[in-house]
Amino acid sequence: MSKLLFGAALLCFFSAFVLSCKGSRQVESDISPAGGTVGPFTIENANTVCRLKVQQNLSYSGPNKWNWIEFELLDAEKEALFGSGNELWAETGYDSEGPWRERKSSFKTNFIIREPGTYYLQAATDLSDARAIGSPIHVTLYTGAVSSVPLMWGGVIFLILAVLGFRQYGKQMQTRYRTSGGTSTVREADFEI
Repeated sequence: MSKLLFGAALLCFFSAFVLSCKGSRQVESDISPAGGTVGPFTIENANTVCRLKVQQNLSYSGPNKWNWIEFELLDAEKEALFGSGNELWAETGYDSEGPWRERKSSFKTNFIIREPGTYYLQAATDLSDARAIGSPIHVTLYTGAVSSVPLMWGGVIFLILAVLGFRQYGKQMQTRYRTSGGTSTVREADFEI
């Protein structure tokens, strides 16, 4: 039984990974580093799961750079429905081990559009230095993605049950050994996992 639960946990984790990667590209656009609007785009089904992927390549040259990017989902009347933001950055420096470079050049966020209709994405930014950040912001919106959260929780629960099942099986084998007067009547096959 524990083997079956362990297999179910692995299946849940694998399915969560595969399904979270699915989705069709709805919108792909480059906007100014200072922000802008993407769309309009149409959502045809209620409760559509969307994944927004944002990329910007900030160069390492010059001083450290960052760009806080805030996106809002707007309806057809351009009323805000949802907002999400994150920071992209590029830093360089020196320490006792020598020069170093670090960068965060993309982020993703998932959200659900509850009703079919026409929508826009509005980006506002807070730049460290508008002149130094010349790279456009690349925006891709995927629709039809599946939330992996329920499958991940299922995997965790199945994994916990499998571990508890393995522990219970081990206790049963110890009890068999003790009740046999200390001589092992347990076959090797009893310990196969």
